[in-house]
Amino acid sequence: GSVTVGGNTLPTDWPSDAPNYPNGTIQYSGSSNPTTGETGSVVAFTTFDSAQDVADFYKQELASEGWAVEQTATMGASAVISATKDNRTIGVYIADGGNGQVSVTRRILHFGRTTAP
Repeated sequence: GSVTVGGNTLPTDWPSDAPNYPNGTIQYSGSSNPTTGETGSVVAFTTFDSAQDVADFYKQELASEGWAVEQTATMGASAVISATKDNRTIGVYIADGGNGQVSVTRRILHFGRTTAP
């Protein structure tokens, strides 16, 4: 298997139908391609927009890209959104740091695949 850390850019295998927040600054990205199990990618970014604006964006854009939004949860100033499409699932984890900055982590897993898309 392999793990790739991409720094402050999207992973090369990031799917085109997974929405990218327009006002975010990528802090970290990475991909994994294990010899067994699920392949996946992760992107973490920050923004000065509100956590609610970020959550509303992902709920709307995921649905418009054909993802089935299966779960949304709000816990104080944080939110979680989970959606599926084909053999993939995406999780969006949104946390308001209380300092005017919101941290967002997106993770995509490809179930039943052992190679990157």
